[in-house]
Amino acid sequence: MLPDPDPAHVELNEAIARAPKCAQAYIQRAKLEWSRNTQAMLQDAQTAVALDPGNAEAHALAGLAFRKPADADKALGEYSTALALGMKSPDLLTERADLFAYTGNFDLALADDRAAYDLYPQSPEPLTSVGLAYERAHQPDKAIAAFEDAIKRAPTSETAYFQLAMFYKSQGKADLALATETRGLEAIPASENLLHVRGEQYEAQNDLTAAIADYTALIAAAKGQAYPYAARAEAYLKSGQLDLALADANKSVHGATGYLVNEQPRNLEIRGLIYDARGEGIKALADYDDARSQMPVVADFQNAACWERSLLNVELDQALSQCNEANRLWPKRAEYLDSRGWVYYRLGRFDEASQDFTAALALRNTLASSRFGLAMVEQAKGQANEAQADFATARSLAPGIDKDLARFGPFAHN
Repeated sequence: MLPDPDPAHVELNEAIARAPKCAQAYIQRAKLEWSRNTQAMLQDAQTAVALDPGNAEAHALAGLAFRKPADADKALGEYSTALALGMKSPDLLTERADLFAYTGNFDLALADDRAAYDLYPQSPEPLTSVGLAYERAHQPDKAIAAFEDAIKRAPTSETAYFQLAMFYKSQGKADLALATETRGLEAIPASENLLHVRGEQYEAQNDLTAAIADYTALIAAAKGQAYPYAARAEAYLKSGQLDLALADANKSVHGATGYLVNEQPRNLEIRGLIYDARGEGIKALADYDDARSQMPVVADFQNAACWERSLLNVELDQALSQCNEANRLWPKRAEYLDSRGWVYYRLGRFDEASQDFTAALALRNTLASSRFGLAMVEQAKGQANEAQADFATARSLAPGIDKDLARFGPFAHN
């Protein structure tokens, strides 16, 4: 076993060894365990509760340590005990409010958020929580009013702007979300969260120049983190600037620091998409396989590797296995059925290909790739009239589809 490198932790271990019935020592060690080991935190908090049942802080820490969804009732019980013992904490009230909301008790959640605000009216955080509680209770006008009040009280705090923008997005009001993000960035120009979500908003609206500008500002604000490079790489890819896209993707995979949790596999997938657009399928496949090996439970990564193998016409049995796994992980997804349909086509299993293409079209009848695949199967079976009609439909849905799927040719033309 390696020695504990934290002097404070060592000191508390020694204090507990000297005085094993000192509740306060267990409380202090539980606080240190918050970001290290929640099970140890829970054990120390529960020991403190057993030694001093009237200690509100010990109950609050025990509540914080119950992080699994199945333990929500236990956490609520500990929070309620801490508050009943006289603990006055806005943070504790908002924690309990979140749990009440999670368990569907919106009125109790709102009451706790309002109590937190009463304790700390100069902060925007409790009011933001009030807004979230109203949102969960399906009272949109009150939610907006609470978020706006939070912004008024603290116009340079990004949380309220961010939550209001997210609320507008959830309501399908993209223009109001964008206006809120812009208002927030006027007050806080270097806000990473607001630059990121506004960049995504511009990208969703196909304003790629504006998206790239926001991601460029985000790169400066985030100081070397990987995710802004990945975001800008994807925007460059969509705008057809493949050299710039690849340069950013390489930075997101190799050159940047400070990865978010599980960020690297997604960055590899983005670089794979760029390699594919550049006609470098072997490199694309290597990135997809790397992403898949790091996170095999993500259906997108399984599907990407399957699709690239079908494009390259290599390792088709492995491709089929990956497509099957993608469809198992996320059933009834049109794109995954489409990918497997093309693998079956490559294998000459035309009936199974036809079934997958037909199933994909039943889920999304505008999926040009599946319509084109169905035409290819009909062409292979000698069903000329049906093939001609489906080719025409596919080309009307996606005029460039012959070029996109050229590796599966030759195709029939009208």
